[in-house]
Amino acid sequence: MKAVFQKIALLALSLVALAACNEKNPFDVPDDMVVLNMMDEDHGKTLMGKTDIYLTRDMNFTSEKYSFIEVMKAQDLGHVEENEPDLNTLTDKAAVEQYGGYLAIRHDDVVRFPSGRLAVIIDRPYYRIWVDDLIFIKHDKQTECAGAIVNFAQYMPVPGGLPNAYTEVGAVGENEPLTVGISAKNCEGLIREPYDKYFECKVTSGGRKYTELQVSLRPGALMQMPADLRQQTFHLYVRNVRTAGILNFQIK
Repeated sequence: MKAVFQKIALLALSLVALAACNEKNPFDVPDDMVVLNMMDEDHGKTLMGKTDIYLTRDMNFTSEKYSFIEVMKAQDLGHVEENEPDLNTLTDKAAVEQYGGYLAIRHDDVVRFPSGRLAVIIDRPYYRIWVDDLIFIKHDKQTECAGAIVNFAQYMPVPGGLPNAYTEVGAVGENEPLTVGISAKNCEGLIREPYDKYFECKVTSGGRKYTELQVSLRPGALMQMPADLRQQTFHLYVRNVRTAGILNFQIK
């Protein structure tokens, strides 16, 4: 097992080097990275930062609030997402291995779209995790794995042409659809339950750099909708690759 003091010293040197650079490479180790000796549930049950993420006795990351993506082994935390992990591989547990990379995303921050693809809401932070080494201890003259040296930091989803969260995009009326243009190709829209019974969203056109979505009221929706509901703000979810934006609209 590597000495913790050596880890801290190396981390400090790397941060000094980063501070000396005017332009940062997207694969650099972030300045706010945390190095943690994370012990499993039988040896102290160390929580990862302010989350409820911990290691099981079988050496798996697990949590009540987060799901995980197991990424291919990486050279450090900065390279964990180098190959754009597939969000549709989200799982409740992730096996810990040396040099393994992981994403941890809150359940509530992931949206499933009609295509079946998942996306992370644009303004919701998630975690990258990288396992530097395993921690072994001696117990009853035997050596057993008791935890891992974990590097982690928070990241934000890449906007990818989506508008800022909760941007007002207009109003929809009876026989008056609302058209929304997005500066990204191959986007899709979603009205989440229970409001999808009142509204329909579809792609009407698109090009190499844009997508046009149309939101309309379903036939008879205004008659079915409670009067007080007509005054509220509704949300249109838009997916671009792995990111989801939330746009506000109203009823005329």
